[in-house]
Amino acid sequence: ALVTILLPHCTSSDDLTRLISVTWINELIILGREKMLPFAPKILGAILPGFSNDVLAVKEQIVETNASLASLIHDTSEEFDIGSMLHVITVQFQNEYVATRLAALRWLLSFHEKSSSLLDPFVQELLPSLLRNLSDPSDEVVRQNLGVMATISQNEALFDILMTSLVKEFRTDRQLLEMRGSLIVRQLSVHLPAEKILRSLASIVEKEEEYEFASLMVQTLNLILLTSREMFDLRNSLQNLDKEKSDRELFAGLYRSWCHNPTATLSLCLLSCMHKHAYHVVKQFSQMEITVNFLVELDKLVQLLESPIFSSLRLQLLEPQRYPYLYKCLFGLLMLLPQSGAFETLRTRLTTAASFAAIPLDVDPGEQPVSQQLLEHFIDLQKRRQEASRQKQGGGKAGVSKPEKKAARRT
Repeated sequence: ALVTILLPHCTSSDDLTRLISVTWINELIILGREKMLPFAPKILGAILPGFSNDVLAVKEQIVETNASLASLIHDTSEEFDIGSMLHVITVQFQNEYVATRLAALRWLLSFHEKSSSLLDPFVQELLPSLLRNLSDPSDEVVRQNLGVMATISQNEALFDILMTSLVKEFRTDRQLLEMRGSLIVRQLSVHLPAEKILRSLASIVEKEEEYEFASLMVQTLNLILLTSREMFDLRNSLQNLDKEKSDRELFAGLYRSWCHNPTATLSLCLLSCMHKHAYHVVKQFSQMEITVNFLVELDKLVQLLESPIFSSLRLQLLEPQRYPYLYKCLFGLLMLLPQSGAFETLRTRLTTAASFAAIPLDVDPGEQPVSQQLLEHFIDLQKRRQEASRQKQGGGKAGVSKPEKKAARRT
């Protein structure tokens, strides 16, 4: 009866009343232990909003009471109403204060720490709320939320559900993909193996039938692969395909998905030193519709070729006899570019390197053979993408699409 009387006062607008009530609740948790378990959901609902309290004494007492309740839940061997507690937590995800939202997320980690399987029956109910949290205005909340998602998905079956749900969320909310996609994937890679995440996302996107979304998704993943420190080991694996069979399987798996974006496909081949295959991909570019968006992506690729990620590739230009198809690929790319800043950048790089030695372009030093099966997959997917694009524009009518106009304005 005493707890029932105290709980409404724990959210009182009067700070002194609130402080006294929360102090009493804390003492009751410490002394009553398991007898307080039936009241745990209501206590949690009363103290979580207080994390944003401006009065230091009140906030400190609320933090202490929260810790006492968390300790009770962690140590008890008796059953408690976790379903009701999770409902309270998800409601607090909508709280206007960051401190409260962070405290609510930490409770999920506490449950997982108590037992890794404790949240498993509730994952399907939790996922919508966790996915909505990815759009939270606070990056700190998003990072904490991703830590929770990664912790839950240590279960292999739940990992697949998480990845599928994440791609679905990106498909529904393109702005989330563009604004937060990189942060989300990189932060997940902090908690889980980067290769596992990228392989899983790639396998899902490979089957994607909405080609515009798939292209944007691959573009985002490719930029993460090329630039983020979390993908450093993965880049090293791709740059040494001759050493491990698993690395070649990784390349093939990414390639099939990367085909949704031709420029990303080319950059993957160049990163993996698949120069001959890259040259054949560039040759296929001439059979495709050269749009404004495509040229913008090529422009960005040329800028990336000047970055530290491709420093080894630039050094390979000093050995034309050993890497003739690298020259063929880059000169082919140069022929496709309009005379812009990217054209001048690439031309300067090539002419500087070409002056180092004669280029015997008709010599094949025995680089990796072109995988005809993968190349055919690339060609087939480009045809399907182009056909889908034409149908979307109204039966293949001429003109520049809205995304292309937007890209043209950016240039």
